[in-house]
Parts: sequence; C-alpha cells; structure tokens
Amino acid sequence: MRLYTPQLTLILILIGILPLSALAGSYHPHGQIEQAVRDYVEQQIEALDGSDSEISLSRLDNRLKLAKCETPLEIFSLAKFNPAGRNNIGVRCHAPRFWKIFVPVSIKFYAEVVVAAHPLNRGTTLSKEDLLLDRRQITNHQGGYFTTLDAVIGRDVRRPIRLGAIVQDNATTSAKIIKKGQTVTLRSGSRHFQVITSGKALSDGALGDIIKVSNSKSQRQVEGKVVAPGVVEIHN
Repeated sequence: MRLYTPQLTLILILIGILPLSALAGSYHPHGQIEQAVRDYVEQQIEALDGSDSEISLSRLDNRLKLAKCETPLEIFSLAKFNPAGRNNIGVRCHAPRFWKIFVPVSIKFYAEVVVAAHPLNRGTTLSKEDLLLDRRQITNHQGGYFTTLDAVIGRDVRRPIRLGAIVQDNATTSAKIIKKGQTVTLRSGSRHFQVITSGKALSDGALGDIIKVSNSKSQRQVEGKVVAPGVVEIHN
C-alpha cells in the first residue's frame, strides 16, 4: 500500500479545488497564437489591384496544451511563402519551455470582375448588354480578367464564353479598327518629316497589329502598324 504524508494530501486537495482559470493560465492562449499567424500572413500578402483577400486558418485542437510563452512568439515559413494559396506557418516559443507548431493557412482573393451576361459566340463584338460585374474568386486565375466594363466593350470574342463565365483576356482580342479592303492612310518618315499617302488594307487589324497594305500610288505591298482607326504607320 502506498502512503501519503499529510502535507502531500493537503497539496492534492488544494490542486483539486483550484479554479480551471488558474490552471489555464499556465498554457498559451490559442487565440493569441492564431492572431499572431494572421498578422504575419497579412504582412506577407500584397492584395491584387481592386481585390480583397480572405485568410482561413485551421483552428488549433482544444486538446493541444502549450506552455505559456514568456518571449515574443516567432512566426516563420519553412518554404517560400505562397501569397495566393496554401501555406504551413510555423510558430516557435523559446522560453521558458521550447515548443514549435505549424498552422495550415489558406489565402483566397476576390474581386469584382467582368462576366458574360449570356452565352457569347466567337466573333461577337462585345457591348454593354453582353456584360455584367460580379464578385468572384480570382486566386491563381488563369487567362486574365477585367475589372471594368469599359476595358472590355468593343473587344471581339476569340472563343465561345458560357453564361456567367469570367471574360478572360485571352478569350478576347482588341476590336478590329481596320477592316480588310478598307481605304487607309499610310504614314511613313521620321520625326523631322512625314510622307502621307493612301492605301488599301489587305487584312483586318486591331490597334498595335502589324498588317499588310497596298500603296495606292505604287501598288507595292508593305507592312505597317495600326496606330489609329484607319491609319497605318509604315516603317522603312
């Protein structure tokens, strides 16, 4: 049989009647750890233009008991920080008792982006009636997106876009401001002088496109850059 001294018995009784709050004081509050991780993540991310972020932390298990840290918590990331995805964020305490844990974190970005108001067929020149603004998740979104209607109106659809889908940059192209067969103004020369003549476009062209044109005077075919509606700049 194991015997207890009166003093030991008294200590056990006192421990038994201590309030739970006193015992909890010896552990580091989970809320402080989670807030420190959140603050660290917010410092690492750079919000995309016109977007807002959503940070989701995996809650610490209530059964996890960590000694109360008497030094500032050290927050770190073992791998390169991913500003738009998943990360495992480390938390370290150095005194009075060393401990280390990892907290899974997920980061998502949302923004008001342009979406299709109805199915859009290839070749459609987009108008205001074709488009809507809607809040969508844009984390790691491939293909680009637009945040204003004005940036999309006038562009041509390169491939079909379904109802409600984000209108992607790579699914559209700049509007053709020169049409094949159109009479155009040809400009050539330098900063000091310019030669201006007329010609005929041999293909459609959007702003910045290089297209072939025929010089109306010489009938020579040349290439030039579309610089304005009906204007092609020829580089000699």
